[in-house]
Amino acid sequence: MHRSWGGIVAGSLFVLPSLFILIALSWVYIAFGQLPLVAGGPDAAQPGFGPALIDDDSPTPVHARFSRERLVRVLVVGLALWGAAMGCLLATVGANGTLAQMGWFFTKAALLTFGG
Repeated sequence: MHRSWGGIVAGSLFVLPSLFILIALSWVYIAFGQLPLVAGGPDAAQPGFGPALIDDDSPTPVHARFSRERLVRVLVVGLALWGAAMGCLLATVGANGTLAQMGWFFTKAALLTFGG
């Protein structure tokens, strides 16, 4: 993901919320057709590279297609890893230990923000 120097400067100088920075940068983009000092982008493409390996007409690769079995495997492995880590914390420092409390706090934060 590319970062805009305009957003970094505005955020650090004026301590503006991200939403206002994004709105201001979108106005700049609408007015000038590009964001200031953004590396890359469509204009950075050089001629002669040939066709893209994956384009709009390419079929979805097998590993990227939805599968209920893969979803269940990922959920089971993820829950097992989380459970093992929390179980170790609870066994070593107890439920009132600082690390266990931090683990529970960040678990709730990750679930609240949908993906942490």
